[in-house]
Amino acid sequence: MLAQLQEVSAKKNKKLDLSRVMTGVPEGSRNATAAQVIGKLVRNADKDVLPMVWELIKIWNERNTPQMDTKELSSVFHSISAREFGNRELPHDLQVMTWGDVLQKDFPEIEWIVDKLLVLGSVNQLASESGVGKTWLGLYIAQCVCAGSPLFGRFQTIQSNVLYLDGENGLRALHDRGRILQFTDAMKDSLYFISDYELSLNSDDSIQTLIKIIQDKNIKLVIVDTFRSFSGFEIDENKAMDIRQFFKRFFTLRELGVTVLFMEHNRKPGIGEHGNPSKSQVLGSQDKLASVDSVLMLKKKPNSTTIQVHQVKQRHAREIEPFAFELVESGGFTSLEYREVDKEATALEKSKEEIFDLLESNVGAEYTIKELVPLVKSGRDSTDKALKELITEGLVESFRRDGSQAIWYRLMPQYSETELPGS
Repeated sequence: MLAQLQEVSAKKNKKLDLSRVMTGVPEGSRNATAAQVIGKLVRNADKDVLPMVWELIKIWNERNTPQMDTKELSSVFHSISAREFGNRELPHDLQVMTWGDVLQKDFPEIEWIVDKLLVLGSVNQLASESGVGKTWLGLYIAQCVCAGSPLFGRFQTIQSNVLYLDGENGLRALHDRGRILQFTDAMKDSLYFISDYELSLNSDDSIQTLIKIIQDKNIKLVIVDTFRSFSGFEIDENKAMDIRQFFKRFFTLRELGVTVLFMEHNRKPGIGEHGNPSKSQVLGSQDKLASVDSVLMLKKKPNSTTIQVHQVKQRHAREIEPFAFELVESGGFTSLEYREVDKEATALEKSKEEIFDLLESNVGAEYTIKELVPLVKSGRDSTDKALKELITEGLVESFRRDGSQAIWYRLMPQYSETELPGS
């Protein structure tokens, strides 16, 4: 590896003595030395050399006295790499196309491995808080695709082999849930599992190994449970560059007609977040959302047995209306059964959240219902019901001004003067 990296930087970096640098440096010069070495190594290199540079820098850090913190080292690496690549000109072979050229392209019709939810040859995300039901739904999707049966009896599937990457549950839990969901004997040779807490998909080698498995087993759907379990310890979820580079590796699978579904954790809703799940609740960089073709988010109300499914992004079609499912137990087995979403209740929750957001973003503001209706774009009845529930929940208070018959509304003092939990 050292010889390869020396070759990369040899032409314009003749003064760099990697042999000396690799012996390590004392505290006080580690950051500056790391920045210098990284800058020289990546200045004339292609992006595919970055993983080798990172491995070399980690080896170098082991010889420092004392070692730099890995997060600090990673921050220097990403900062310098982004600067070096950002300063480059566009590649000389950049293809510029006219609209006429685009029209001449012949694209195949879109196929859905799960109708209206997952496109064949796409990268997707299924997100929720912990314990809501992601794994149950993921296993059920695998079951339906393996059998070629409609999901919830409504969404047609293309019969395909499925690979389930488990990084959180363990084989015992998967075994028990599979029996409870009544996985059939016909699935023995169509559903494959890899349960490995140490596997990282953040390298070209691991992706090539994954592709070989996919091709050998004729797999068309890969479910990753969860993103955090398989993204590798060196990834910073809050750094756009890390996220983009990670997902870019999976574009090869998309081109091979393989669908990838990543399970993802959400943060818990903050006070006043009553409505539908929001993209902002996904942990880490928003580049996660930009890098995938579709996003499904789950929501479960306290003391409710139903789990709502909200499609908050679908690149290839119009987003469908929310629906729900329920885990129904009978005779020692569990089935996932379709449920309709109460649209009136969903609209009411949305109105509550819009009113709360308006009051929160205008600290000290006071409004009458007549003023609120056009601002939150809800009807008077919906706004009135939403305000009553917000008052009952202790988030908003109503009052009258001296000499006025109108009723005014504002945030309760504890929410207007301090930062809200979960914000």
